[in-house]
Amino acid sequence: MTDVSRHHPYRYAWFRHWPVALLLLFLLLIFWTWRDFGVTWDEHVQAHYGELCLRYFSSGFRDLSANHYLNLRFYGPLVEITVAGLGHLFGFSIRHLVLAFCALFAFVGVYQLTRHYRAPALCFFAVLSLFGMPRFYGHMFNNSKDIPFAAFFVMAMLGLVLLFRPRVFRWRASILAGLAVGICLSVRTGGFLLYAYGILLLAVYLLLLAIQEKASGHSLSESIKTGLQRKEFRRLFYGFFLVLGISWLVMVSLWPWAHQDIIRNPIQAFFESVRFFKPVMVLFEGEVIPSNQLPRYYLPKYLLLTTPIPMLGLALLGTVRLLLDFRNPSREIFLRVLDFSILLAAFFPIAYATVMSPNVYDGMRHFLFVLPFVAILSGVGANFLFQAWLSRAKGKHLAFVLVTLFLGMSLFSLYRLHPYQMTYFNVFAGTSRYAATQYETDYWLSSYKEAMEWVNSDSKRLKKKKVTVLVAGNQHGLYCASSYKAKHIRLLNMYELHVPGRLPAHVDYYIATTRYGLNRNFPDSKVRHAIQRDGAVFSVIKSDH
Repeated sequence: MTDVSRHHPYRYAWFRHWPVALLLLFLLLIFWTWRDFGVTWDEHVQAHYGELCLRYFSSGFRDLSANHYLNLRFYGPLVEITVAGLGHLFGFSIRHLVLAFCALFAFVGVYQLTRHYRAPALCFFAVLSLFGMPRFYGHMFNNSKDIPFAAFFVMAMLGLVLLFRPRVFRWRASILAGLAVGICLSVRTGGFLLYAYGILLLAVYLLLLAIQEKASGHSLSESIKTGLQRKEFRRLFYGFFLVLGISWLVMVSLWPWAHQDIIRNPIQAFFESVRFFKPVMVLFEGEVIPSNQLPRYYLPKYLLLTTPIPMLGLALLGTVRLLLDFRNPSREIFLRVLDFSILLAAFFPIAYATVMSPNVYDGMRHFLFVLPFVAILSGVGANFLFQAWLSRAKGKHLAFVLVTLFLGMSLFSLYRLHPYQMTYFNVFAGTSRYAATQYETDYWLSSYKEAMEWVNSDSKRLKKKKVTVLVAGNQHGLYCASSYKAKHIRLLNMYELHVPGRLPAHVDYYIATTRYGLNRNFPDSKVRHAIQRDGAVFSVIKSDH
């Protein structure tokens, strides 16, 4: 199996800029569709935390209310402060637009990481793979924790990998890596994982140096000692201390709670996230199960069911390819470190979740940061198919088109499910209608936007000055609907199950999510409209009028 970075005899100039074209297309889609995505379940909570953090700074560090608002003090507020500040600047919420721009860093990171393989086709296929992942795309506009974390995690891994690149100015690389890691930690302290990754990469680099020395006739122990004494390794070692210092300063700079104790509080926040124990009821395999009792295979199965099948196959092929290339002793050490970093970032979190069985819920949203690396593996596999075609037949343009079409089959799902791409399941889960009865779909109630807009329009026929709408869910669910209600609409909320009979006489409409079976309340009232895609129902509207 040939090296993924080896040039093919023909020149790639005719599509060298296609990854950039994909990024431009992504920008156009952001501006065209960002208003289509509804407010989600905990969006107002996160937004309020951002406002409290702004108040902390505007009060001269005296207003500490951000440190006492729910448990959000355990999260870095970088994204929320940015969203709140820009909202004040422009006079209206541009939250979903800002979050999509954060996601753009994931695409840039994937592009920059794969550029080092010196195979332009691989860059394009990797970026296309991430672009075509419905679960990643669907979260980009309304997930203010997991998507920014995933995007900045990719950039942080890029910064760490570049430390090992030959002939780079290590101190400048360390500064850039420190900034990237710090920004990632400013979103979630789960980014402490990057410190462990950095140590592992350093150990792998030392081992590869030792193996290189051993080829000259030295023993492995002598080779390791020689590697430790090499100037380049010592500079790397000191560079990691610089990364640690810079990233820590960046992490705590905008974090009110960390200002109270810049060492212990971030560490406490990390352990709080690791040992999160509050169970959440989760629909999995047709049963509602507490999140702390889910089977160990919960996360691997979700990855299997929510990743487009062509990408799964290509990612498997790409994994084999990188494993073989990593074992190639004649391969450049920097590229072998890059191979290892991609495999580590793609598989270690999934393996950890399988073995340790942490308290996870809402599908795989807490592990979205592995998807960019799965996309890279998919790109490696697609590039292998592309090169295999070229080595056996003519028609490079046809080969490129066919591989692109195979990889881009999931783009139709992005269009078909819009704006509920986060509800995507592949055929392994059955039909969309069936999958919706077995697994979580619109668990954040973003479909209440479309439901409320339908009620706004339909209620005009009632000729009433005030129309009463009962919204299923607590205050969070009520906020998802109230953000879009017309002036003549009055909202009430109810968070009860198994309510029999018809709607109360004073209620004109009932908007209910299918989560937790809230749509089954008032069974004797007629379902006037359902928000659905591809047969999967996300919320219903009942009325007796």
